[in-house]
Amino acid sequence: MNAEFFALAFSAALDPKLLALDLLLIENRRPRAMFLCVLLGGMTVALTIGLLDVLTIGVDLALDPLLLAVGALLATGRLHGGSGH
Repeated sequence: MNAEFFALAFSAALDPKLLALDLLLIENRRPRAMFLCVLLGGMTVALTIGLLDVLTIGVDLALDPLLLAVGALLATGRLHGGSGH
């Protein structure tokens, strides 16, 4: 048991979905692969809903290039998020 385990347990106590995810990851023989699948599934759902929202409702697309640039800078590590580290 390490600090990461207790952090996950505490956050799971606040959110039942995280508890279910933690239980899936603990019981799996390959937790990293399972986490990657859950992450990719979540990203797929979020992108699908986001694209449907933008394409069907017609949300203003003026900020999209700016948000994509900020996302790319965060992903490459050139821009640090406000995590306080």
